[in-house]
Order: sequence, then C-alpha cells, then structure tokens
Amino acid sequence: MPRKVLMQAPGGACILIEDVVHSEQQLQKLLRDHPDLLPIDDMDLQGPALVVGKETGVLSGSIDLVLVARGGEIVLVEFKRGPENPDFRGALAQTLDYGSDLWQMSPEDFERQVALRYFNSTEVAPKWKGCPSMETAMKLAGWEMQGEDMRSFWDRLSSDLADGTFTYVVAAQRLTTPMLRTAEYLNATHRSSRFYLVELVRFAGQAGEEVFEARTVLRPMPSSTPSSSAPRKKLTLAALMRRIGETPYTGAILTLLHAATKRELVLFWGSAGLSIRLRSRTTGLASVGWFNPPEVVGWNGLRDLVLGYSETSKAYLQEKARIEPFMDRVSDLGGDPVSVGTLRGFHFTPEQVVAQIDTIIDALDLLIPVEAPDAVPSGLTSADDATRAHTGPSGDEGDPTA
Repeated sequence: MPRKVLMQAPGGACILIEDVVHSEQQLQKLLRDHPDLLPIDDMDLQGPALVVGKETGVLSGSIDLVLVARGGEIVLVEFKRGPENPDFRGALAQTLDYGSDLWQMSPEDFERQVALRYFNSTEVAPKWKGCPSMETAMKLAGWEMQGEDMRSFWDRLSSDLADGTFTYVVAAQRLTTPMLRTAEYLNATHRSSRFYLVELVRFAGQAGEEVFEARTVLRPMPSSTPSSSAPRKKLTLAALMRRIGETPYTGAILTLLHAATKRELVLFWGSAGLSIRLRSRTTGLASVGWFNPPEVVGWNGLRDLVLGYSETSKAYLQEKARIEPFMDRVSDLGGDPVSVGTLRGFHFTPEQVVAQIDTIIDALDLLIPVEAPDAVPSGLTSADDATRAHTGPSGDEGDPTA
C-alpha cells in the first residue's frame, strides 16, 4: 500500500501519495541541486556536503554522484529506481568498482579528473559552473575553512584516497531484503569503508505537487563504523625511528631528514610516512621525496625511499630549474624507476640508502635556492611544525603519505 503524507501550505492542505520516480536521472538531479537532502548526519559526516561529480567517467563506468564532506571524506552515490531494476543488487558491486578506480589517486588528480571536469561540464549546477578549484567551490558553499581546518580537509582527503576508504550510498525508492542483507554483510566484513542504503521517496499530488523524502534504511553497526570524523594521528620522528628499529638504516634516514631541513626543505608528516617538499617561490610546495618505513605501503603504493616529482604540480613547473638537475643526479644513483600517474621518480631500498646516503644528500644540494635565508627551520622534532606549510592541491600536488 502506498505511503501518504499531508502537505500544508498557505493555500491549504493536500494529501500526497507515494509515487514512482520518473527516472534515475531525476534522483541524480534532485541530489545534485539539493545535496542537503542526503542524510549526511546519519553517516557521521559533517555537512553540508559538496557535489564534485555527476556522471563521473572512470574505468569501470560512470559514478552517479560524487560528494565531499567538510571533513574531507568522499561519498559515492549510486541511484536505482527500485527493485524492478534487474541489476538492483549489483548497485553495491558497482560502487565498489568505482571506489577501486579512485583508490590511490593523488588529491591533485582527484581535483582535476573529478571536480574540475564536473565544474566545467554541462552536468554542473549553475552556481558551480566554471569553478577553478575545489577550494573556490567550498567558499561558494559557505564553508568557512582556513588554516588548520583546510589542512585537515586535504590531509583526510589524501588519506582516504590512498587507503580507498570511502562512504558508499545506494539510493532508491524502495529497497529489498536481499539488498539489505548484502549491505549488512559488506559492513560487517569490510575493513574501513562504509555502506548505506537510503530510500529517496517521491510523493505526488493531483495538482502536480511533489515532495521528496530521504531516509536512511541501513547503516553500519557502531562496531563496524570507523571513527571517520576523528583526525588520523600524524607520525612523529620518534615513532618513525621506532618503526625502523635500531639498524644502520635508522641512522641513514635520520641523517637524510636532518640534511633536508638544513637545505630549507619541508617535512610533511602523514599517519604512516612523510614527504620531503621543496618551497616554491610563488606557488607553494613541490614534493621531491617520499619515505615510508619498512613493510609500509604509502601514497600511490610507494615504499621505502622514493625521490622524484609530479609532472603536473604547479610548484614543479615553477621550480624546474632546480628539480631537473636534482633528478638528473638521482637517476645516476641506481634506483628503480617509478612511474605512477603523474609521478616520476626512483625507488631506493634500505640497503641502497645506507650505501649511498652521502651521494643522496649531495643531490639535495642541487635544490638549495641561490639566495637561501640564514635561518634554518627545525621542522624535524614536531610533525605539527612540518604540516603548517601544507596548502593542498591549490599549491602542491597534495600527496598524503598517510
């Protein structure tokens, strides 16, 4: 039996009766234009959410809707009219395919391949048309974020992309018992991502009135829900040394990090590793190295020490005169070439780092600005000091090493 609602308006009251939605596209447009309708609070996320993609093309298909929450979490939404659709339960599998396509993207790639494509497409809502960056869109959305809040946003976005930790939502007019069971199973067994089923119900009146209601039908049990709103604890130098252990490798890495700070490079600490970044004169920071402790897989699948750069980083384009001689020297050190997305570099094993630490540090000398300031930043004893310079993709490729 169809559900009914009473709608009261200045002109009187009327009964609206549950009716089928016209199409999945109607649901997409509805949430694109009114993302506040999505029950974001039920997902333990901080709203309002910002739409950064509609019909986003990826390798496995087109993501119906991509949103980001204020905390930096990514929400992927798949729409289905209802159980009459033969691939209704397959919607959950589709969302996982989409997540695998975004997994290990850099924040800069996510901004360029998802958000900017949307802002410059015919699918975008008029308010966001032509936005040059996600940060501009955040301001238009009324997000008053700066300083630590903005750094936390990019850090969380970076970490979730690296880990593949997303919030998956399937929205439909009616949900079936088998689909509820499948989503319960995924929530119980999936390590980090979370799955929600949302009923998006259309009520219609005889005079053409329409009312839409969104209600969360299934959410993860508390025991299977990660603390998404809590910031991930950043690695410290002391913790990093403990992870490596008392070996010659520890001494070599410590020497490298001290040498980097003395050469005016910035250490950006994540929750599992760190990146070494070059200060650009005008466009923020450019990463020139990434380090993860033994057996830790970091951003874009990087391991151990990788020295390199991102081809599309604005800071790299500004500082090519320093980075290219550095890379020429690094290429002679015997590391294995690395090519992931826009990243180009060389991987060095612990044994190679210990054997060639002096020549690696000599390569860092090529990154010293011609007129370096006298003051040397400490930047090494506190992860917080190193993160103050992080600006996100607008001034850096934003790799997380998290």
